[in-house]
Amino acid sequence: MHNILTLIGLCKRAGMLEVGEEPVEAVARAKDARVLFLAADAADNTARRVRHFAEMGNCLWLRVPFTKAEMGRSLGRSSCAVVAVTDIGFACNIVGRLAQEDPVRYDEAHAALQVKAKRAAERKAEMLAHKKNIRTGKVKRKAAAAAGLNPYMVEIANIREQCSWIHKDMAEATEKAIILGRAAIAKVQLNAPLVAGESPVIKRALV
Repeated sequence: MHNILTLIGLCKRAGMLEVGEEPVEAVARAKDARVLFLAADAADNTARRVRHFAEMGNCLWLRVPFTKAEMGRSLGRSSCAVVAVTDIGFACNIVGRLAQEDPVRYDEAHAALQVKAKRAAERKAEMLAHKKNIRTGKVKRKAAAAAGLNPYMVEIANIREQCSWIHKDMAEATEKAIILGRAAIAKVQLNAPLVAGESPVIKRALV
């Protein structure tokens, strides 16, 4: 089996590949697809639908140099015309392999996916750093210091992580953000200004 088909099969086993028109349309509609692959011998009508899925999901679609039967065998099926990769790492890797074999046809798509992969990595790093700051209280302390407030008189409604990053429905996310904002306001009204202190600790333990 071709190594690219092996990689597509691995992507399926990892749960990051949707197979068939209906599942592909669903992930594209949800904007979870990163790239769509169409078999070389897929019908023109199928190609038109896949192009529509890609436009709807704001993702790439590519014809690959494998027949429906070849793609099907790599996925444990008799035939497969279209698949959607939902992981940017797998998508970039597979298209990179295609670009190595046919640079003229796939280099541009690979470059576009590399940019998306870099942005995804940056967003992940930003998210991890933000979570660490929230956990250690740095965000709250900085906000309080900037406003000249006692840090215990500050409450943060974290609408970025709890609304904008996890909800696809804008109206639902907005409603949730309003609720979180009202909850933070209600909470801060019950707070009291505190002063951080230090206590000496004897570094001994009895077991």
